[in-house]
Amino acid sequence: MRVLTRSDRLEVRLDEGRLTGHTLEQLAEATATPLPEILTEPHATPGVYLLGYTGTHPMYRPVAASGQPVYIGSTTALHDRLARHSHSVAQVEDLETVDLTAKLIRCPSWHAAVHLEGLLTDALAPLWNQRWIAGFGSRAQGPGRVRHQRRSAWDTLHPGRRWATGTVSYDRSELASRVRSYLASDEPTAPKGRAR
Repeated sequence: MRVLTRSDRLEVRLDEGRLTGHTLEQLAEATATPLPEILTEPHATPGVYLLGYTGTHPMYRPVAASGQPVYIGSTTALHDRLARHSHSVAQVEDLETVDLTAKLIRCPSWHAAVHLEGLLTDALAPLWNQRWIAGFGSRAQGPGRVRHQRRSAWDTLHPGRRWATGTVSYDRSELASRVRSYLASDEPTAPKGRAR
């Protein structure tokens, strides 16, 4: 990062391509840790997390084989967010928490984490971050609003979360077909790294 001073302004230049490339190189060397194991250690720092999938769900075979993350997120407290995702996936009918892995990137601030999340999401295009299948990271609304909340595309594809019971607006078989097509395409994939 460089800060240039001009008579009328400051200009900050950050080489995002270099930052992204360096981070991807480091991630390729990082070990993906099973989500339940990560939750045994406190991670109260802000950061970015990359969730991977290693299970046998037929739709996600390409992800399990490639090491591509299925989701990238940022948070002010890594442990709390991962615990929330673990609890959320535990309610789903066709996914298992033990099939999720994570790679963590601790950041000096939440703002840095959000910026890095955006760069990595653009570079890796994880499935669950795509707008057309949004909903994985969503939270339950207040008690009076749950029944009026539409079910997300993600919850239509993976039913079971107790609070995601609203009106279905998506066709599950159409979403599954789109997922298979997306994963078979030439979208960016993550370096494999080491499995744990």
